[in-house]
This record gives sequence, C-alpha cells and structure tokens, in this order.
Amino acid sequence: MNRLALLCPFALLACEAPFSFPTPVASVTISPPTADIYQGDSVQLNATAHDSAGVALPDRTIIWSSSNPDRVHVSANGLVVGLDGGSSTITARSDDATAAATIRVTFRVAAVTVDQGDLTIGLSGTLQLSATPRDPTGNGLGGRAIVWSSSDSIVTRVSPTGSMEAMTEGVATLTATVEGVSGSITVRVERLAFVSVSASELRHSCGRTSDGRVACWGLNNVGQLGLAAVGRSTSPVAATAVPRFAEVTSGATFTCGRTSSGQVYCWGSAARGRLGTGSLTSTPHASLVPLTRPLLTLSSGWNHTCGVGVDGRGYCWGEFPQVGNYPGPVARTPVTVIGELIYEAIAAGEGFTCGIATDSLAYCWGTNLFNRLGVDSLQETVEPLPVSGGLRFTSLTIGGLHACALSETGDAHCWGGNLFGELGAGPGAIDASAAPQPVAGGLVFSSIAAGGHTACALTPSGVAYCWGQNDAGQLGAPTTDLCNGIPCSRAPVAVSGGLQFAALSVGDRHSCGVTVGAIVYCWGKNDAGQLGDGTLTDRAVPTRVAGQR
Repeated sequence: MNRLALLCPFALLACEAPFSFPTPVASVTISPPTADIYQGDSVQLNATAHDSAGVALPDRTIIWSSSNPDRVHVSANGLVVGLDGGSSTITARSDDATAAATIRVTFRVAAVTVDQGDLTIGLSGTLQLSATPRDPTGNGLGGRAIVWSSSDSIVTRVSPTGSMEAMTEGVATLTATVEGVSGSITVRVERLAFVSVSASELRHSCGRTSDGRVACWGLNNVGQLGLAAVGRSTSPVAATAVPRFAEVTSGATFTCGRTSSGQVYCWGSAARGRLGTGSLTSTPHASLVPLTRPLLTLSSGWNHTCGVGVDGRGYCWGEFPQVGNYPGPVARTPVTVIGELIYEAIAAGEGFTCGIATDSLAYCWGTNLFNRLGVDSLQETVEPLPVSGGLRFTSLTIGGLHACALSETGDAHCWGGNLFGELGAGPGAIDASAAPQPVAGGLVFSSIAAGGHTACALTPSGVAYCWGQNDAGQLGAPTTDLCNGIPCSRAPVAVSGGLQFAALSVGDRHSCGVTVGAIVYCWGKNDAGQLGDGTLTDRAVPTRVAGQR
C-alpha cells in the first residue's frame, strides 16, 4: 500500500465538522407551579429546560419524581395522579437543574354533618351553627365553603354563614350544603316553661322544663351546654337527643342530670374526673355515669359531684379529697363516701362537701380553707366530720369558702370564710368562723342557696334576700358596704323587683331564680351570657331569661 492510500482516511476525518459539547442546562421551569386536585383526578405538568441566557432547550430530557409517590404519582411525561389526601412535591430535573411544583390532593365531599345536631331553642334565641364536610371514610374536611338555608324562614331565619335566629314557634329544617352535598338538622322553636334552674360555679346556667328537658345558656367552651362547636349561647338552647331529667345541677365547667329512676348523665369538661364516666375526655354529649346505686339527689360543685343513694349512703366522683374516699388524686367513677353515715342531703362546693345525716347534724369533708368544714386546726379530711356547735338542720348549701344551713324553724346559720360578708352575720371584721354564725336580721327562711362568695334565701312568702359579694350585681340589689375593697353586704338585703320566687340558685358571680309563675330571672355577671337574656350585659336586678312563655 502506498503512502497516499494510508493518508486518505485521515483526510476524510479532517473534512468533517468539529465536535462540540451540548449547551449546559442552567434552569428548569415547571407549569403550573401549584395545583389542587381531588383524589383520583389528574393534572398535566409541563417542564422546560433553559440555558444561562434563558433560551429554551426543548430537546432536553426531563426526569420527573414525586416526594410522596404513595400520595401523588407522576408519570415519565409529567402526568400527575392524586392517590391519597395531602400534599406532595413534584420535581422536574434536567442535568443538574431542577424545578418543583406543589400538588395538593383533597377528597370529594361525601357527607355533611351539622355539628350541633337537632335543637330546641327558646323564642328569639340566636345561635351560630357550624357543619363539617366529610370524606368517604367519615373524616372531616376543612377549607370548604358552607352555605346554609332554612326550610321555613318564618320559624327560623339563618344567614348563608350559619347565624340562626328563632323567629316564631314551630319546627324548621336547617340545611348546610357543601359542593352539592347537604346535611340537615331539625330545630324546634318554643316558649320554654322552666320549673327549676341551676346557676353554675362558673359561667353558665341550666333550666329544667316541666317535661324534664334541660336547656342551658352561657359559656360552652367544653360542651357544658350540651352542644358541640358552640362557644356560648346568650339564650336557652337544648340538644334534642338527651334523656329527660328529674333534676339538673351545673358544676363549674360541666353539667349533670338525674333521671326519675336515679340514673345520672353528665356532659362538659371531663378533667379531674368531673363527668364520672371513667374518661378524661370532655364531651358535649350526655354520658351515663356508672353508678352502683340509683341516686335520690344530685349536687355538682367546682370539680366534683355528689348525691345520696337509695341506700342513704353518699356517692361522689371528681377531685380528691372532697369525694370522701381515697382514690387520689381523682375519682373517675363514683366512690362511696367513707363512714357509716346515712344522709338526707349532700351539697358539693368548691373543694369541699357537706351533708345532713339522719341525725340532722351537718358533716363536711374536703379541704378546710377558712374553716369552711366547720372545724378548726385542720387542713383537709377525707372522712366526714361533724360541724362544730351541734346545731341541727333541715337543709344545707355550700359555696366557695362558706356553707349555710337552715334549722327546722327557718333560722339561717353560715360558717367558713367571711372575706366578703358571705356569712351574713352583720358588721364585724371576722374573716372566718368554724362555728355556724346566725344570719343577721332575724328573718325566717324556707330555702337557702350559696355559690362563690354569695348566699341567697327565700322567705315562706317567696321574697328573696341575698348577702355577700356584690361586685357584679349578684345580690340583685344595690349595696354601699365594702368588704376588703369589694362591694358587698354583710347582712341580707332584699332582691330588687318585688318578684315572688319559688326557688333560687347561686353561682360564682351570678344568681338565678324561678318565680311562683314559673318564669326564670337571673342577675349578676353576664360576660358569657350566663344570665340568658340575649346580651352580655351585667345586671344588678333580676332580668328575665329569654325564650320563655
């Protein structure tokens, strides 16, 4: 072979174009950068590579990936499919450049539940309703627009956002609609007729109607009104699907009811064992208390409830030591008060309990702040101890730091703390007394009630008198005294308005009463609607609760 033949291949190579490297990918753009899709739906993503000058490089390979492929799947060409609820980041890569898109997968609405359930509400009452859209598995779905409507706007008017007003007596269906799916409740508007009332140790009240229904008003932060998802109600409202009760009693942040057969149901805050169900989970639903004996009476205090069983023994649940037994630190279910006493009545207060035994003597147990147990030189006791003095009583009531009782002749005596005149013993600087002190004025009473730092009592003719702290008008009458710088009265003052009452109940800083005509009035603090008059205005005189006949 000659030299020319050997050089020909190299000559041909020299004639071809010189080799060049591809333009580097400097960035990637992705469209759309975010997308919301339903489970099972898809969206097409598009990505483009660019050089450093921003010029598109359409021929470059794009590699797709998902941060959560079990939730969001992406194909090789950028088609995204929603597999499960939640969000995922979809990444488009070309060379070393990447771009990301956020894909949020939501469920379609399968059902809508109205959180409050079927309701009974007093005439002219208002309430903010709420509803929960739910996915096919029953889980709640947030962030959905809810539109409300009423089947009868003459009975109940409801705004598109769920603000309901009871217009006239009758029954209406209220419907919440979300993305074409609806849920409804039945609302009954009535003129309520109460036969009893219970003012709580904090900021709500409940009344019982003649047919055993319970309607409540005031604060509802933990379901103490018996309703879900309502922060408060300034007028009486009731859940329809609850038992009928013979007695209702309002604790600080919970409520309990006793049926005519002696069963007890509680609802609201379950902290400190308040509900007696064994659970510490708060609930707006009436929950059955597992009693070993039916109860004849019921009384709720700040953190506990007690009653007298059909066997005459005391039964309590809630916080130790005022439950009268040794579960410590709380009794999640009822325990029997230790000792062999048989009781006629038991009253639960704020950290202590007192009862009247069959010998008509008063006995107390719990913590002994300001000698409220009626004994001296003792910090606390689980065992019931007799109140000093040996007086015999027919009825008894207790509040925050004091207790009061009536004798057979209607004389009232109080013992315990007297920082705000709650003993009603008249002028004097005494801060506490373990011995029962006679209430000043020589009045004869037929019933007595205490709560917070206040006490009220009724004469046989139905005239109400109150004494103690009066900073929010809870005495129902103006006073000029100051007790430790706080408005008060150290002796009974007649409640304003000239009403004739059949029963009274005293809470922390508000009081309520049922007149002989079966109309409930409340007075005092009203910052959460606990007076039930449709406002948040404090009242220093009895004010009619809204929605009554």
